[in-house]
Amino acid sequence: MYESGGFCSSCSSFIAFCIDCSGSGPSSVICQVCSAGSYLHTSNTLCILCGANCDSCDNTGCLTCSAGFTPSAGNCIYADTCGSFTGMDVNCVDCTTVLTPVAEDLCLACQEGYYLFGDADCLACPSSCQQCQSYFNCTLCQPTFTLEVGICQCDTLNNEV
Repeated sequence: MYESGGFCSSCSSFIAFCIDCSGSGPSSVICQVCSAGSYLHTSNTLCILCGANCDSCDNTGCLTCSAGFTPSAGNCIYADTCGSFTGMDVNCVDCTTVLTPVAEDLCLACQEGYYLFGDADCLACPSSCQQCQSYFNCTLCQPTFTLEVGICQCDTLNNEV
């Protein structure tokens, strides 16, 4: 609380998300402590909210994340790489559960070098492919190979023996 015109007012009524402040009157109030999920700006007159799924932060970004998320470059990213999905292919990197008559786990995307086959399997691309949509549809070739109609062909100019 701070004094304003002979009355006590809450810190957050003048500085949003401020829970402890000092001063006497709106023009001289400074925040000393911000609420959880925000941090105190160096001016002491502003509490800045943390980003999505972030429990604590500072001026550099997120320090701790909500359950299921992990800090990465100042933000919180989804931490589950499908490891919690029962029986999911280890090369699956994006999963979901859909409710049909029963709950069913589905793989949505595979890591680079693999393609999605069916609802839960990630199969390896041909060795000449860096990325593919199926075994016969490469989208990016390994170095020294050239993409020709979905197939990575040996690039004779780069493969001298």
